[in-house]
Amino acid sequence: MARAAEALKNGEEFTLPLSAGPYKFVWHARPVRFVPVVGGSPLPHLAEEEPEWD
Repeated sequence: MARAAEALKNGEEFTLPLSAGPYKFVWHARPVRFVPVVGGSPLPHLAEEEPEWD
């Protein structure tokens, strides 16, 4: 997983084929370019007021 972490730090996608016995799958990771933020203090950019939580 160190290769995956290094690739993501460098802004690169990473693909890792895995297998366990008869099972096979591919794990894909890509860097996050935007993380939506809800609430918090200070408010996110362009938020006019605190959200109302039920």
